[in-house]
Amino acid sequence: GIIIDAYSHDNLFYHNNFLNNGVHAFDNGYSNIWYNAKLQEGNYWDDYQGSDNDKDGIGDEPYPIEPATEINKDLYPLMQEYVGIGILHLQATPQIQVPNGSVNISCRIVSNVGIKTAYVNITLPNGSYLQDNLTRLGNTSYYYFNHSFFLKGEYYYYVYAQDINNGSTTSDAKEFVIAYKPYANFSYSPLKPTEIDTVTFNASTSYDPDGSIVNYTWNLGDGSVGYGVVVQHKYSFDGVYNVTLTVWDNDGAWDVMEKNVVVINLPPVANFSFTPTQPIVGEVVTFNDSSYDLDGSVRIWRWDFGDGIVVEGSTSDYRIVNHSYTKDGIYNVTLTVWDNDYANSSLTKQISVVDIYPPAISNVTAFPNPQEINEYVNISCDINDDVEVAEARMNVTYPDGHSINSTMIKAGNGKYFYNLLGDWEGDYTYFIWAKDTSNNTNKSNSKNFTIITPPEPPHIENVSIIPEIQQYGMPVNISCYVYDNVGVGDVILIFPDINISMNGTVDAKGNGWYYYNSTFGMGTHEFYIRAIDINGFVNNSSNYSFTVVDTVPPTIENVTCPIPSPPGVVNISCIVRDNQGVRSVFINISGENFSLNRSMNSSGSMFYSNIALNEGDYLFYIWAEDLSNNSVASGTFNLTVTIFPVANFSFSPENPTDLDNITFMDASYDMDGIITNYTWDFGDGSMAYEQNPVHRYAEDGSYNVTLVVKDDDGAEGVKSIVINIANAPPVADFSVHPSPPNDMDFVYFNASLSHDDDGVIVNYTWDFGDGWGAYGVNVSHRFIDNGFYNVTLSIKDNDGASSSITKQIYVENVPPVANFSYSPSTPHANDTIYFTSTSYDKDGVIVNYTWDFGDGNISYETNPTHSYQKEGIYIINLTVSDNDNGVNTIEKSIVVGGFAPVANFTWQPLNPHSGEEIYFLDLSSSPSSWHWDFGDGSHSTQQNPVHVYSLGNLYDVALTIFNGSMNSSISKVVKVDTYIKIVKNENNVVNYIPWLGNATNASQLASMIGNDIMPTGSVVSKWNTSRGAFDSYVVGVSPPSYDFTIHPYDVVVLRVSSSGSFVEDAFKLEDRVVSLFKNDKNVVNHIAWSSLNATNASQLASMIGNDIMPTGSVVSKWNTSRGAFDSYVVGVSPPSYDFVISPGDCVVLRVASGGQFVIEVIK
Repeated sequence: GIIIDAYSHDNLFYHNNFLNNGVHAFDNGYSNIWYNAKLQEGNYWDDYQGSDNDKDGIGDEPYPIEPATEINKDLYPLMQEYVGIGILHLQATPQIQVPNGSVNISCRIVSNVGIKTAYVNITLPNGSYLQDNLTRLGNTSYYYFNHSFFLKGEYYYYVYAQDINNGSTTSDAKEFVIAYKPYANFSYSPLKPTEIDTVTFNASTSYDPDGSIVNYTWNLGDGSVGYGVVVQHKYSFDGVYNVTLTVWDNDGAWDVMEKNVVVINLPPVANFSFTPTQPIVGEVVTFNDSSYDLDGSVRIWRWDFGDGIVVEGSTSDYRIVNHSYTKDGIYNVTLTVWDNDYANSSLTKQISVVDIYPPAISNVTAFPNPQEINEYVNISCDINDDVEVAEARMNVTYPDGHSINSTMIKAGNGKYFYNLLGDWEGDYTYFIWAKDTSNNTNKSNSKNFTIITPPEPPHIENVSIIPEIQQYGMPVNISCYVYDNVGVGDVILIFPDINISMNGTVDAKGNGWYYYNSTFGMGTHEFYIRAIDINGFVNNSSNYSFTVVDTVPPTIENVTCPIPSPPGVVNISCIVRDNQGVRSVFINISGENFSLNRSMNSSGSMFYSNIALNEGDYLFYIWAEDLSNNSVASGTFNLTVTIFPVANFSFSPENPTDLDNITFMDASYDMDGIITNYTWDFGDGSMAYEQNPVHRYAEDGSYNVTLVVKDDDGAEGVKSIVINIANAPPVADFSVHPSPPNDMDFVYFNASLSHDDDGVIVNYTWDFGDGWGAYGVNVSHRFIDNGFYNVTLSIKDNDGASSSITKQIYVENVPPVANFSYSPSTPHANDTIYFTSTSYDKDGVIVNYTWDFGDGNISYETNPTHSYQKEGIYIINLTVSDNDNGVNTIEKSIVVGGFAPVANFTWQPLNPHSGEEIYFLDLSSSPSSWHWDFGDGSHSTQQNPVHVYSLGNLYDVALTIFNGSMNSSISKVVKVDTYIKIVKNENNVVNYIPWLGNATNASQLASMIGNDIMPTGSVVSKWNTSRGAFDSYVVGVSPPSYDFTIHPYDVVVLRVSSSGSFVEDAFKLEDRVVSLFKNDKNVVNHIAWSSLNATNASQLASMIGNDIMPTGSVVSKWNTSRGAFDSYVVGVSPPSYDFVISPGDCVVLRVASGGQFVIEVIK
C-alpha cells in the first residue's frame, strides 16, 4: 500500500495495481490526485465493489481513499489489473443509424510503451465481417473508425490492440444497429395522480416506420418495471417519478421516451373535540385529535390554545392534550396537523371559559393585639382569585358601636393592609370583604382586637453572665429574658464606654431570650440592660459585672532544624504564640562534652538560633514565657551532624546526538557511610532513580543534568553537568515523473522521499545538471535536449545540517509530428495533385519523408506530386524521421471523383462540464477545410479542435466543411454542465455559488452536494431583499418550513464542512434583465454573472449606472483563499482594488437606489 504523510501534496497516482493489502492507501496530505483526469483512468483496487454498467472498463462509482473525504477518491477505478495496454470507453456513435448512414466507432487505447497495431472487427447481420485499422486522433489516446452501412440489422464489433512490446488485448463485443428506429411515445391518466390513484400508461401512439414494435418495457421510476402496450401502476409515495418507455422493433433498433410524472400528496384533514364543552377558569380541558390522512398518516400536531400557549410534537402524546385557562372569555383554539409528506391542514374552534369562584380571603390578622391607646393597629390579609381581585374593603366596629368601611391598600403578591388609629379603649370587631372582576364576592369571618390603657414598659428577667471570670481572648455570653404586653422594640447592653444591641430568639411580639457573645479586654467590666417597647416605653435592669484574666502559658509549635546537618552552623527555629504576648524564648542543647543555653532571636512569631556544631549526636528543647509570667517547655529533639556524600558522574558517548541512547555512569561516594538513593534530573522533564541509567533526548540542544545522592544518614549530595546534544543530519531522496521524460516534457521532481528523523527539512536546492537549478519540495524543469543528466538534490534541516543525493536520468527524444495537405481538395482522376508536408519536429529537424499514396506508389520527396488513374477513396500515409531517429506517421483519406461532402461530428467526453477539455472529432466525408462555431463566440478551423467552456450551458455547436467546391453543415446541441468547486481551508468555510440550472430547493441542493461536504449542521442560505437578511436552511436541523426554493440565476451561500466539488445540471442561458432592490430594510443585492464574457468591478458599476451605484456604492466578491470579500468602492477605491469578474462569479452589490440592468450571455 501507500501512506502519504501530512507534508506531501500535489502528487498524481494512476495505473497502479493494489493487491492483497490490509489498507491499500492512506492519504494524510493535501491536493493529491488518485486518477488521471485527462485520461479518465485511475488505479486497480482488488477490493473494489462497484459496478461497470457501460462496460467501459472504468468503475461507475468512485473508490474511497482513507481517511474518507470528498477529495480522497479514485473517480476512475480500473475494473481489471493494469497490464500496460488497455481499451477504454469503446462505443459506437450513433448506436442506431439509418441505412447508408455513417457510424463512428471510437475508444481510448492506453499503454505505457506505445501502440503498434489497433483494428476493429465488425460482424454484419448476414454473417460476414469487416476488419480495418483504427485511426489515431492526433497525439491523444483516442482512436476511431468511420464507415457507412446499408444492410439493416444488428452489428457486433470488438477492438484488438497490440503495443510495441507485443502486449495485446481484445475488448468485449458490443453492438450497434442499422435500421430506421421506432418512435416511442406514451400518455398517462389521470394527469395529476395522487398516492391513492391507479395510473394507466398507454404506449399505443408509438410506431415503427419500416416494421413493427416487438417489445414495450416500462421503467416506472420507483423501481417497478412493466411490459406491454398498456400498463397500470399505483405509487406508494408522492413525488416526481421519471417514467421511461423503451420500445424495440423487429430490426433490433430501439427508442426511448422519458416523462416526469408528478404524484401529488393528499393533505391531511384536521379535526378535534374537547371536554368539558364550557369549562370554568382553572379547570383542565382535554382536547382530543380526530384528524386523518387518506394517503398516509398524521405525524405532527400543533395546538394553539388562543391564550398565547402553543404546544407541538410528533409523538402520539400530542393527539390528546390537556390545558387550563387562567381567565374567563372566548378563545379561538387552532389545531394544525402535518402528514408524513409534510402537507398540513388547520381547524379552528371557539371555547367559552367562565369564572364562578369568588376571591379567597386568608391570613386575616391585626397587629399588635392588644395595642396601647392612640397607637396604630395594622390589619392585613391575603386575597387571591382565579382571575383577578377587583376590590378589597375593611369593616371595623368600634367599642361604642359605630363602624367604618374603608378600601384596603394592595401591597403585591395578594397582600392587602390598612393601618387603623386605636383612639378608643376597648374591644373592636372587624371583617374583610372582596370582589373579583366577574362580580363574585366573599366575606371573611369577624375577628377582634383590643386597645388597652395605661401603657406599660417592657420586663427584664433572668439576666445571665457565662462565665463570670473568663480567660483573655475567649468570649463571654450575656443573656436575659424580655417581654412586653404590646411588643418589644429593642434590647441594649449599656457599658460605660459603648452601647450594644442584643440579638434575640423571640416570638411575633419580640418577647423572648436576648443574648450577646463577644471577647473583652483584661479587667472587670460593668454594664446594665435597657429594654424599649414598640411604643417607646423604657425599662433598665440592675447593674452587673464580669472579669477577664490570663492564666494560660504560651504554645511552642513547628520546631525545625536540618536533620542531618553538616558540621558547622546549624539553624534551629520554632513558632511561639500567646494570647497576651511572649516575653522570652530560650533553647537548651547538649551533646558529648557540649552544653549550651541561650536566648533565641525572633521575627514576628518565629524564633530562631544559629549554633556552630561539630560532627556528633545532640539533644535540645525550647522554653518560653508570656507577659503574665506563664511559662512552658517543648519536648526534647534529636539532632545528628554528619559528613555529606559527594555526587559525581560521567556519560557516554561523549558527543551524543538526539538519536543516541546515552549511558550515565555514577561516580559518587560517601566518606562515613553508604549511598542509599540516586535521583537523576535530565533537564528535559525526565527523571530516573537507577545508579547508572540510560536516556535519549528528543531534541538537540544543551541540557543541565543533575544527580542527587542520599546516604544512610539521610544526607544529600548534588552534581550538575551541562550536556550538549548534537543534531542528526537529514537524508536526501527524490522521485522523477514522468520516467523516462522527453525533451519537451516538464519533468516533475518530488523530494517528499527525503526525511529528517529528528526535525524538519527547511531547504531543498536542485541542480539539474544542465546549468539550471530550483528550490522547493516539488519542482519542475524542462531539458532542452535529449541525453543523460546528473540531477543533484541538496537539503538542509531546521538545525542547519545538510545532505545531498545525485541521480542520473535519461531524457528521450520527442518524435516528429507528421502532417500534410494537398491541392486541389476535390481532385478527379488523372489530375495532378500537389502534396505539401506540414510536418515538424519540436526538438530537431526532419531528415526523411516517405509517402505511400495508397495505390502502390511511393515517394521520398518533401513535397511530391501524384495523379490517380481511377476514381475512389485512397488512404495516404506519410512517414517522417527526425535527426534523433524518431519516427511518426499520419494517415489521411483522399476522395478522387465527385463525392459530395457530408458534415458530421461527435465529441469526447459525451457529458462534459465547464472547465473540462472537450475533444471535437470530425466525422465528415471528404472535407478539405473546417469551420467550427462553438456557440459561445469562439471559433476554430482545425479538423479536430479542443475547446473548454467557462460556464455550463446548452451550446449550439455548428460544423461547416468544404471540399473545394461544395459546403455541408451540421449543428448539434452540446450540453455542458456547470462544475462548482467547494473550498474549505483554515481561513474559509463559506462559498458563494451561482445556480445555473432549473429550480430546486435548499434541502435538495445539500443532498446533491453530499454529506461529506455538507453534513448535519452545514448551512444553505439565500439573500432575501425584502427582509435585508439571509433565508437559511440548516442541514439535518431545520424543519421543512425553513426549506426554500432556489431559482435559476440565484446566488446561494454555502457554509461547508470540507472541500470538494459537484456539478449543476445545465440549462439554456439567456439574456436577462436584473432587478436591483433598495428599501428601508435592504441595500444589498446578490447577482450571478451569467455572461460568457469576463468584466471587472469598475466596468460593472459603470454598466449599472450612476443613478443606482453612485460614488460610495460597493462591488464585492467573496475570496475563498482569505475567507473575506474583495471589495471595490465606486469613485473611492484606487485602480489596484479593481478585480476581475469571471463567468459564473457571484457578485454582491451595495446600491443607493433600486433599478435594473441587462446581462447579455454573449456581448
